[in-house]
Amino acid sequence: EGPMLDRFHYEALNRTMQDLVDGDNNRKIFGGKIVLVSGDFRQLLPVVPKTNRGGIVNQTLKRSDLWDKENITLLSLKQNMRVQKEITNQPSNTLLHQQLKEHEQWLLDVGNDTVKSYGTIDNGDNIIAVPKQMCCKSADEVKEKVFDNFQRNIGEKNYLKERILLAATNEHVDTINDNLVEEMPGTHKEFKSVDSVDDEDCTMFPQEWLNNQSISGLPQHNLKLKQNTVVMLMRNMNLKAGHCNGTRYIVKKMGKYRLVLEKLEYKKGDKNRFLNLPRIPCSASGNYPFTLKRLQFPIKIAYALTINKAQGQSASKCGIILPKNIWTHGQIYVAFSRCGNPNNIFVWAEQEQFEEKNLEPDKMYIKNVVYTEVVNNN
Repeated sequence: EGPMLDRFHYEALNRTMQDLVDGDNNRKIFGGKIVLVSGDFRQLLPVVPKTNRGGIVNQTLKRSDLWDKENITLLSLKQNMRVQKEITNQPSNTLLHQQLKEHEQWLLDVGNDTVKSYGTIDNGDNIIAVPKQMCCKSADEVKEKVFDNFQRNIGEKNYLKERILLAATNEHVDTINDNLVEEMPGTHKEFKSVDSVDDEDCTMFPQEWLNNQSISGLPQHNLKLKQNTVVMLMRNMNLKAGHCNGTRYIVKKMGKYRLVLEKLEYKKGDKNRFLNLPRIPCSASGNYPFTLKRLQFPIKIAYALTINKAQGQSASKCGIILPKNIWTHGQIYVAFSRCGNPNNIFVWAEQEQFEEKNLEPDKMYIKNVVYTEVVNNN
């Protein structure tokens, strides 16, 4: 997604391409070459740690000197393909078509921050109501509606690839995934990582403490897997074969040092649908003054994903579980737009934070964070 990249990436590419050409082209942006950037500014923006709204907005492409109307041409895609797919699947259901068109417009209003507001919360973010047909009474109800008949469909690719649960944080996602794995028949197998730090005085950090650290981008220390568990790859292993970051698989075989995974979705005749995955060293620093190195299988259980990780995914049934509120631009828009049919989106959100707002009863409310200065075409 183009909008997720920091503007410095584009500016560095611009200078590099200018250096590679001769003549007057070295003064033109991108060396006079045409560069296509695709994406939706209603979706997620660059991740900038420890900053505020202004800091994030300042790192977007729209704040770069490259974003000049004399140098760029904006092309708009106006059709929601997920909604269109639902219309194509049921061409004679005119009542559903009307629901889908209303849902399509509602999504745009959410992304543009023009949907009906019931007040503001925190730093002036709007409070919006979840459509009634999507509301559930608990997180367990969301899971049951998305993964209906779960026990009967374990290992069924067509069933699993069309369903997904979303939450805002890794903590809640891990809890949901672990609970679903426990519901699967059989005994789980544990795979524990070997953790170390990139520091001369490594004895300062006890092994037990390192094992308990959960840093974004690193696999869990203790992976609990069963056969036919759905997992997602966290590293690019073989781009040509399609084994890349974000691809979902089913665990077919488990050995002490290797896992055999099969792609959850693949084309007929794909000779690379299986992946023989070893443990590899993964590293990240997070907010620590050292780099944590973790020798582990670069996967995470993927019945549920964070909203950020789900960008680009599509599902026929989608559950959104929000025990903790969202906090940045585009998360609500991304979450609700994973599925084109509003009748197959199920939502539960914690309501305690809205109790003092004297809002209308019998509605479910969520916070919608939109940076309108980025969404507007300027």
